[in-house]
Amino acid sequence: MKSHISCGAFALFCLAIASAIGSPVLAGDKPSSDLAFIPADAAGFIHVRVADVWKSEFTKEWRETVMKAGVKALAAYNERFYPSPANLERLTVFMVPPGDQHVRDGEPIMILGFAKAIDRNVFLDRSLPGAKEENFEGRPLLIAGNNKMEIFLVDDHTLVAGSVGAVRGLLKRPKARKGDLASAIKLAQEGKPVVVALRASALPPNLFRDVPPPLLPILKARVLSLTFDPKGNGQIDLRAAYAGAQEADAAEKAADEGMQLAHKLLAKGRMELEQKVIGDGKAARLDEFPEATAALLGLGWINRVEEYLSTAPIKRKDNDLHLAVKLPAGGQYTLTTAAVAAGLLVPAVQKVRQAASRSQGQNNLKQIALAMHIHHDSYKKFPAAAICDKNGKPLLSWRVTILPYIEQDHLYQQFKLDEPWDSEHNKKLISQMPPVYEVPAAPEKKPGETYYRVLVGGGAGFEWSKGLSFRDITDGSSNTIMVVEAAQSVPWTKPDELVYDAQKPLPKFGDFHGHGGFNAAFFDGSVRFFLESALPEATLRAYITRAGGEKVRLD
Repeated sequence: MKSHISCGAFALFCLAIASAIGSPVLAGDKPSSDLAFIPADAAGFIHVRVADVWKSEFTKEWRETVMKAGVKALAAYNERFYPSPANLERLTVFMVPPGDQHVRDGEPIMILGFAKAIDRNVFLDRSLPGAKEENFEGRPLLIAGNNKMEIFLVDDHTLVAGSVGAVRGLLKRPKARKGDLASAIKLAQEGKPVVVALRASALPPNLFRDVPPPLLPILKARVLSLTFDPKGNGQIDLRAAYAGAQEADAAEKAADEGMQLAHKLLAKGRMELEQKVIGDGKAARLDEFPEATAALLGLGWINRVEEYLSTAPIKRKDNDLHLAVKLPAGGQYTLTTAAVAAGLLVPAVQKVRQAASRSQGQNNLKQIALAMHIHHDSYKKFPAAAICDKNGKPLLSWRVTILPYIEQDHLYQQFKLDEPWDSEHNKKLISQMPPVYEVPAAPEKKPGETYYRVLVGGGAGFEWSKGLSFRDITDGSSNTIMVVEAAQSVPWTKPDELVYDAQKPLPKFGDFHGHGGFNAAFFDGSVRFFLESALPEATLRAYITRAGGEKVRLD
């Protein structure tokens, strides 16, 4: 962890250089050693031609503001560091794919290109005092920062930096010239000032956990890339490349839905910001002034974005989608204002995400409840909490029992029902968890694990080895919980449920929706959201038991 922190701090230092002081030297056309180091099969990369961005009209105001610091301060700043920040020409950060045998997952590697040659001895003396030098496969590798950072001098203009182990892993790794990112690397080689590219399949699955489900097909691209050209007011180009026509069709449809969602989100944001600006018609307090002013800027930004959505349609070419956005005059101010407005819109965005995730979770529970009902129709009883052996020992979960009723009969046939969930044969099937068992809103999704669990014992809706029927639910099917979102996930095939005991504290339920509440399916097939903080414990216990005789009403 410490090596990650050190490497991250170095990245922030480099980015600070890129944004605060740019090179007065024009970016040259000499071969780019930094781009040669980006593997085409990387998980993603960011490449910035710092000198080109800094000298552009787009950054004129920022550049003039920095220059106001004065010649003396700027000269002293550039003299303090070696190589000089004013000579930073290019900055590249990339990550290799997860599971790479040479570099650990999530290790960022940075490449810095300078306009003026780096004197190795001066660099060691001034910037890396006490650094150790190792001979790594015939090449000098510098170990600095209390053994937390590795630096490799590619040539007298370029250096590669990363946490200990990352750089030597990169040097040991065969250079991948072919891969999904090859086209994006080519854009950088052609001189695009800013290029960002991501290979979606190589990114951690939980990275997109907060994305509304209808938009997920967009993120199933082979490559997602963004380029920014600061000439004039600035232009942003977004591209998504898909493996085939089917994936591109789904993404195009999702993009249309995304546009509609964006319009709804902007409309909702507009209403909220207008309320902050207009207020209640009464004189406002002084402490309300900052928020009202920021909201006023946000309103203008929202209206400008509406114009973008109307004039910048998504274009399709073969299996690629492309969106070009040309910033209006004062584009840099638009981006600054957007940052302010985005902060104000975060609550609205979060609400949309929560609503989408909660809705998807409720649909999953409805499918599970329907499968339970089909089982009851077939066997005149609901499944037991577990498939047990002849001695009553639980072997497999009820989630395996209902597989034929959620269109997973082929998977059901692969199980050995007389063996436990973690037998040599059955444990191979854990990775094939059906999507219906995934809770979309859960912050942590472990492969093959689910948060959907039933309550067992103590008069709850399920018993371990005995299937119950509607006749056993005398409190009424609309008053008895069937399946809940639990706080802890378990392997989906494991018979590990929430054991209920009236004399003990309540089991821990999920809190995935930002309200301190959870979804629950009832035995009548309905699905409700419980705001646990607003529900008396006695009432919740009444909904858990099937024959407690309590008089409750589900509001």
